[in-house]
Amino acid sequence: MLLKRFITGFVLAFGSIALVIWSPVLFMIEIGILCLIGLKEFFGLTCRERKQQKPLLYTAFFASFIYLIGIYFLSDDKLFYLVAFLIITMLIIHLMRRNFETTYFSDINIAVFGFIYIVCFLTFLNLIRKIDGSFIIGHFEVDAGACFVIYLIFITACCDIGAFFVGKYLGRNKLWPMVSPNKTIEGAVGGIICSIAIAYFLGGVLGIEVYMRIILGFTLSVAALLGDLFESLLKREAGVKDSGNVLAGHGGILDRFDSYFFTAPLMYILIKLFIIKG
Repeated sequence: MLLKRFITGFVLAFGSIALVIWSPVLFMIEIGILCLIGLKEFFGLTCRERKQQKPLLYTAFFASFIYLIGIYFLSDDKLFYLVAFLIITMLIIHLMRRNFETTYFSDINIAVFGFIYIVCFLTFLNLIRKIDGSFIIGHFEVDAGACFVIYLIFITACCDIGAFFVGKYLGRNKLWPMVSPNKTIEGAVGGIICSIAIAYFLGGVLGIEVYMRIILGFTLSVAALLGDLFESLLKREAGVKDSGNVLAGHGGILDRFDSYFFTAPLMYILIKLFIIKG
């Protein structure tokens, strides 16, 4: 199981890095596919004992396709208006599907939340990739957006790896047993330390200020841990071990990318506020 987990993680990470460097369009398509599979898994978790999964899923898929197209053609500031328009459209569609007395507002909440949590949050990776600018590494000028995405992948992955191995061999005190019984405080600390270390090292290569490297390493690792715990909470409430079975050794898309739903938006905000302003 550990070998399968390592191989799958290695292929996903470096396959994504290759697409980030080689083709922003193909990387956008990859993220779009992950979003759609993740949506299906999300509705499988939240609608396991309900009969509203297909209508909810179709509406969220529709909004997701429009938003993914918008990411390619619209500037970042225009995407806010597109998200608002799509949410309003989803609400109207669900309200029109039934008369008022039989409308389940919890169904609408699931559709809207799934769209925001899965699609809007994960596609911040694409928004980061679109960031203009460049870094000088050695004698080469490299795209800033690509560097930031790769930087984020390494920080998030190192948090996951550090937390796994430190927790496995040194973990004694449970972090939040009601949500995730296998996670430990020692593992969380190990993940944070690993993230800060890789953020410091790679940030130095990119020329990022020392204080900012530490902030990025710490805040993104905490966000990664929270993202993992949040997805564990979803699975706990659904009564399942994994969100899916498409990835050998990892389970589903949500199991593998749960941390990025929190780290990608945070990374984008930190870049815009403190590194590349405007």
